[in-house]
Amino acid sequence: MPKFMRGLLWIAGTLAVVAGILRATCMDVWRIPEDDALFSASLRPNLAAGDLVVLLRGFLPEHADVVRCAHPDPAQAGRYVVGRVLGDAGDRISTDGVRMNINGHPTRVTHACDPSTVDVIDPNTGNPHSLFCDWEEYGGTVYKRLHATGEDARSSSTTVETSPGHVFLASDDRYYHQDSRDFGAVDVASCPEKIVFRLIGAGGWLDSESRMTLIR
Repeated sequence: MPKFMRGLLWIAGTLAVVAGILRATCMDVWRIPEDDALFSASLRPNLAAGDLVVLLRGFLPEHADVVRCAHPDPAQAGRYVVGRVLGDAGDRISTDGVRMNINGHPTRVTHACDPSTVDVIDPNTGNPHSLFCDWEEYGGTVYKRLHATGEDARSSSTTVETSPGHVFLASDDRYYHQDSRDFGAVDVASCPEKIVFRLIGAGGWLDSESRMTLIR
């Protein structure tokens, strides 16, 4: 066998072993389910149902991490919720339907997205709904969030106090949300995995904007 081919096989074998060790110890790969319309909408604009993502596991969630948690409803055993950690033990989180306030301090909006709107599939009608997009900063992390404005913002106030051993999860889609506003703060032990990287987007390998991207 030519030396070049032996070298390629050695590299491929080494990478396979390293990948196996990482997956067995601290990493995993997960394709986000596509069978729940509200869950799918709540992930936008930073993730999408059908994305193939890398999970980092075996850590304690920190502020602004995007985590995968066991669904808090016992009837949904085996399923997950995904959200951004915006509060932990002792924090008081309130919202008007758009901006989050943590212990009386609002998260900071830095600038609008480009483009400034994103179409999300309404889980009730199946039709696209245009939501406003901007960049929000919290815990030293800057990320995109979606929201509506005016009467369409579903702006009823919500306040959640996070008890010890729990974290507050917020959907980056503040309009079509599936987060602690719906089911309360979740047990931190149910959230051992952080979503850190997207290998392939829901649109497949040819979707260059979503392929091989960091999740923040």
